[in-house]
Amino acid sequence: MKFVDKIKKMREDMQKLIQAEGEQAVKELVKTFFEASQGKFDAIRWRQYTPYFNDGDPCVFNLHGVYFREAGTPEDTEEGDYEDDFESPWHYKSTYNGNVPNEELYNLTQAFENELENLSDVLLSCFGDHVMITATADKIEIEDCGHD
Repeated sequence: MKFVDKIKKMREDMQKLIQAEGEQAVKELVKTFFEASQGKFDAIRWRQYTPYFNDGDPCVFNLHGVYFREAGTPEDTEEGDYEDDFESPWHYKSTYNGNVPNEELYNLTQAFENELENLSDVLLSCFGDHVMITATADKIEIEDCGHD
């Protein structure tokens, strides 16, 4: 086997390992979040993509907002910071529109968002580019998403 072929094979094997182990790590992270929230949230959503244009700067894959839906919230509403009543971590720190800040929920959601952002390369390998991810305690759904 040529050296170049050997390196390509190693890269393919590593990619498969990252996909298998990475998806399990994300599921564990999600599970840990839901346990820590003690039933306060029932879904997490984020978009991940490489922008098509970045005003002359390199277009780099990244997460674009992590949002949380509180348990018991009706689906298909247009409320919240995001569609279907998903809220950003900042919602729990804001007093906008009569909101009562909740430092505990802010810290919980912000910590999860930070952890997820540290896994951006794993998220790309596991779920792909230009997608929206919705995670619940039972499953992770992947949908194509449009963006600027």
